[in-house]
Amino acid sequence: MDLYACIICGVSGLDGSYLAKYLVEKSYEVIGTSRNTTPESFKYLQRVGVSNIEMLSMSIRDSESVYRILTLYKPDKIYNLSGLTSVQLSFEQPLEAMESTVN
Repeated sequence: MDLYACIICGVSGLDGSYLAKYLVEKSYEVIGTSRNTTPESFKYLQRVGVSNIEMLSMSIRDSESVYRILTLYKPDKIYNLSGLTSVQLSFEQPLEAMESTVN
């Protein structure tokens, strides 16, 4: 069976955690990225029982880190779930909200 690699940008959020669990169960190699890689930021991954993925710090707004990770891992699929999830914060930081979803 072929092993497919995927990158989940925003893996530390609720949706990213469930997607990671699903893909791991489907035998994907999952590389997760998050702007914040402190242990407490992965509470959702822990809650759904995902521990066997590679975690990297990356901001979707930082083209150099995105290029470096894509070049290094050459994923078959990329999921971008890294947008702001707080409506209030998206109004307070509209540029961040736009850049995190359209880049």
